[in-house]
Amino acid sequence: MYRTCWPLVVGMFALGVDTWAVAGFLPSLADDVGVRVSVAGLSVSLFAVVYALAGPIAVGRTAHLPRKAVVTVALLALGAADLLLATADSFVAVLMFRTLAAAAAAVITPASGAYAAQVVPPRQRSAALALVFSGIAVAIALGVPLGAIASDRVSWRTVVLGVAAVAIVAAVLVAWRMPPAPGSARIRGADYRALAADPAVRLVCAVTFVAVAAPYVLYTYSTEVAHALGLTSSMVPVLLACFGVGAMIGNHLGGVFTDRRGPAWWVRIELILLAVAMAALWLGPGRWLAPVVFLAWGIGAWGFGTPQQARLAHLQPERTALAFSLNASALYAGVAVGSASGGLFVEHGTTLRGAWLAIALAGVAFVLNEAVRRRGADPTP
Repeated sequence: MYRTCWPLVVGMFALGVDTWAVAGFLPSLADDVGVRVSVAGLSVSLFAVVYALAGPIAVGRTAHLPRKAVVTVALLALGAADLLLATADSFVAVLMFRTLAAAAAAVITPASGAYAAQVVPPRQRSAALALVFSGIAVAIALGVPLGAIASDRVSWRTVVLGVAAVAIVAAVLVAWRMPPAPGSARIRGADYRALAADPAVRLVCAVTFVAVAAPYVLYTYSTEVAHALGLTSSMVPVLLACFGVGAMIGNHLGGVFTDRRGPAWWVRIELILLAVAMAALWLGPGRWLAPVVFLAWGIGAWGFGTPQQARLAHLQPERTALAFSLNASALYAGVAVGSASGGLFVEHGTTLRGAWLAIALAGVAFVLNEAVRRRGADPTP
């Protein structure tokens, strides 16, 4: 399994750094293209919106094509988008190239998961999926803080060029090392309509949307949060690393407790922990407590994936891939709304007040989570 799937892990690592590293170099990018940080944050929102809209369409358009070709071309497109981004001389150009990167990402994520599931024995599919998507967790824990350090010492353009290089190398590895795998049956309009007509699926995706919007009110502006806490820019990579480690812990615990206690129980814990972390941010933790808060923030932000997917697989066993894609769209829509909302607080010099919006959103997600549980949408532990 490891020998078969490791090129996909490299690809997902490149995708993870591409998606989340912006939080580490947003101020540098803003200065370079002559816009305010709050305006530069719109590039994150645009990326998320494009992904949210393109995800289900990408699954429908590429499901029947050979997996190797789809993943290879999408990774090359991601690399090309980052090469172009490194040459951007205006914010309009930044937005254009981030749009291209988002479209490529919307193809890479579901295609890589489907590819991994096809090229290993059935008994290893869950492990293969966990292995492939660990690339994103490693990117958040290591790639993003290292990118922040590199952008501070060299340039954000150097970071982007590095991501482009990794994406292109991953494309070559997939084309060279991965076995062939055919596409699946075409996804029809009736499949989309069946999902849209299921109220439980809509409610699960609503939980994802609100629960993800909450932590991303402030995450995109981590540098501004650090400054509002009285910390120097040199602390930002440390804080991002703590967030990333928390994300890895949350992702792992989400799988463990979803199996043992059910999705609703773990989502409750996540939302409570997230609200506590946001309240701690508002109170202003010092230099030594801030990393602990970011660690808790990461756990609270990144443990939703497994319980939400378990719910969707239980509700729509015949349309799982499409349901997962719809959930991913809800996730990125949450990132878009959260980041855009956080930009308003940054723009008015009240960055930490965004924590209260995050707490309110966590409360809404808590209520929605209970509604999902009452509908009987959760699989039995």
